[in-house]
Amino acid sequence: MEEIMKILHNIQQDLTQQKRYMKDMEENIKEAINKNIDDKFNQIEIKTNQLEQKIEAQQKTIDFIDKQMRKRNIIFFGVPELEKNYEDLLKVILEVINEKMNVICQNWEIETVARLGKNKGKIRPVVVTMTTTSRKLQILKNKKALENTSMYIKEDYTPAVLQKRKELQGEL
Repeated sequence: MEEIMKILHNIQQDLTQQKRYMKDMEENIKEAINKNIDDKFNQIEIKTNQLEQKIEAQQKTIDFIDKQMRKRNIIFFGVPELEKNYEDLLKVILEVINEKMNVICQNWEIETVARLGKNKGKIRPVVVTMTTTSRKLQILKNKKALENTSMYIKEDYTPAVLQKRKELQGEL
């Protein structure tokens, strides 16, 4: 009987030892999995930060290019839509600048003219790109000449600048 008790005691010790061993194995596996997950998460976090920095740099470049493209633009509002083609629109804009605004402007000083948006029955604005910024500024200085007409002009700002101006105007 004592021998059976001894065997049972040994079996019980073996079971306890195996339970401890299993528990240790379980902890080791959990630690390994958690370490692996942490490593992968850190790698993803580093990559995400790099991509965010890259996107931010690219956005700054895009904003700069957009600003440079608009640098010589003026937007004319209220110009009647009577033109049939580009040349007609160019003539109308030159007429407004030369006759109504009293600024002498030649054909070659205008790089492009184009209506903005789709024709939906409303008078669409006209974006005019000048060949030089100084000519643009000269025209903008004389914008008061259009006060008693249905037309007015503004600078061509980027959407971000327009949003910021809108927010600041709301504070006034």
